[in-house]
Amino acid sequence: MERMNREQLGPYRITDRLGQGAMGEVYRGEDADGHAVAIKVLPAESEPDAAFRARFEGEIETLKRLHHPNIVRLYGYGEEEGVLFYAMELVAGSTLAELLDDSGHPFSWREVADIGGQMARALRHAHDRGIVHRDIKPSNLMMGGDGTVKVADFGIARLWGRMGITRQGGLVGTANYMSPEQAAGRSAHERSDLYASGCVLYTLLAGRPPFLGDTMEQVLHLQRHAPHEPVSTHAPDVPPALEQVVDRLLEKDPEGRIGTAEALDRRLRDALAHGASGPSRPAPAAAPAHGGPAPERGRDESETVEAPARPAAEPSDQGGTTDAVGPPRSAPAAPADAPTGAGAGDPDATGPSAAAPGTHETAGRGESRFVSVDHASAVAEPASAMEAEPTGRSTPWVALGLLLLLGVAGLGAYQLARPASAAELYARIARAAERDSRGALIDAAPTVEAFRSRFPDHPKAERVERVAERIERARLARKLALHARTEGVGDGLTAPQRAYVAALKLADRAPAQALARFRAIADLLADGGEPATRRLRSLARERVRALRREREARAAATKGFAAKRLERAEAIAADRPATARRIARGLVTLYGDAAWARPLVERARRLLARTAARTATRSDDGAGP
Repeated sequence: MERMNREQLGPYRITDRLGQGAMGEVYRGEDADGHAVAIKVLPAESEPDAAFRARFEGEIETLKRLHHPNIVRLYGYGEEEGVLFYAMELVAGSTLAELLDDSGHPFSWREVADIGGQMARALRHAHDRGIVHRDIKPSNLMMGGDGTVKVADFGIARLWGRMGITRQGGLVGTANYMSPEQAAGRSAHERSDLYASGCVLYTLLAGRPPFLGDTMEQVLHLQRHAPHEPVSTHAPDVPPALEQVVDRLLEKDPEGRIGTAEALDRRLRDALAHGASGPSRPAPAAAPAHGGPAPERGRDESETVEAPARPAAEPSDQGGTTDAVGPPRSAPAAPADAPTGAGAGDPDATGPSAAAPGTHETAGRGESRFVSVDHASAVAEPASAMEAEPTGRSTPWVALGLLLLLGVAGLGAYQLARPASAAELYARIARAAERDSRGALIDAAPTVEAFRSRFPDHPKAERVERVAERIERARLARKLALHARTEGVGDGLTAPQRAYVAALKLADRAPAQALARFRAIADLLADGGEPATRRLRSLARERVRALRREREARAAATKGFAAKRLERAEAIAADRPATARRIARGLVTLYGDAAWARPLVERARRLLARTAARTATRSDDGAGP
């Protein structure tokens, strides 16, 4: 990625470059009052068109609902002369991945239980608002100097997934922390985040992820099918209660996992209490001491997909600054919702987030737009319900107010609990279908299933069935694209599916060959009646149409370029015949066999004939004919 050369983005003056990750560069910025923020600039490959701007702003609008002490806060977002960026809280600390690399050995089980609890509270806040992270991993978890953990990059994996962007040949979401359903190409949900959380806890305890392999394909296969080694194999002092939590989180079947982030937080609190008072598991004689050398690691796909480990003094790419030493590993745990950083968790704090929402215009630097996120009206969640107990003497007015509040709350609970009507479900399905996005379709699958099961005889049931078929095609396309991104053709595919994957791999480097193969797959399956066969035939035909459009677009662009060069040759033929001949000769050599170029090639040959006699006796620029 080319380094950005700017001194200002929106209302922020750029003061330093903090780092670069696979999803953009991170800079330190200051507003007019000197408040520091971290600014993430989207990479060049996401140069915004109207559709991507809409997706970007849609994700940011969703993230504006997140306001929690364990989540890196969003301050605003904007666009500066075509560059999309967003500003977030600058966390003074290190990522958990950096702390693992710096320390050379795992965390203690007490630290892990506390970190997991903070992570679970952040996920509960997000999940309660319908937001799934999709890429929980140690490099997305920041730890401040006081031990507070903050989750970063909510929504970014979803944004990249909708764009279809991969990272260093991989896929969106990191293989070592990816749930089995994501590895199979299905959409992520709340329990996918919980599986990833189990992988993080395992990594912090063992010093390595639960699954390692020589290739990403191997890791994804292990995530889907292989049992994990007990974490106590690598960390003998882990209490049984904590190991049981990790085991439940790493269940392959989402239904077998701990159900919610709230339940995970409760289980981790119990594990911390029972582990501190109960007997510990005796360590095997051959096990290394806790402070000894780290276990030998295989290839860690989370690092190969993301970025190599950096020295301790290097800047972080997660939006924070990195201490040379990092926070003390033995620091006492912060309260459940204790804030870190300037104004964190304080709705009345002054700072970048307190700016009035709206559009920021800057004269003299071209078009600039910045929308601030107003946290002033947001209220951070209390650590527990006990913190909200009223104080002082009760009065009849207070009792009446409480009754009214209970009535309103009961009405709201009824509305939330009321099953959606057929019209409401269909409206959601129609919105997803209109977006013409595979990601939106797959996300709408639960709504489609609810409509099909509850309203099978509805007048619009046939339309919903057509959307359901589009969802199955989208799932198949995602599954096959996932196999194409890995190093080999994955197992579990039919012969036509393997041929489709092979054609996908050819599409970038040999589009003509890929087009021929997709056409052959569609022809081979011409009379197939099975649903899976029809879906693959449909996908192959879609690829044929897409490759034809790309070929036509490339031909049009090349034709325009060739026409301009020929016009130039014709214009200078009288004064510079040798140069004109070179241009014409190059056009004939390059495009003589192309059907679209025949008129241009004929003109070039006539130009060569006209200039032949003139260039036989002289050369205007010192070169022969």
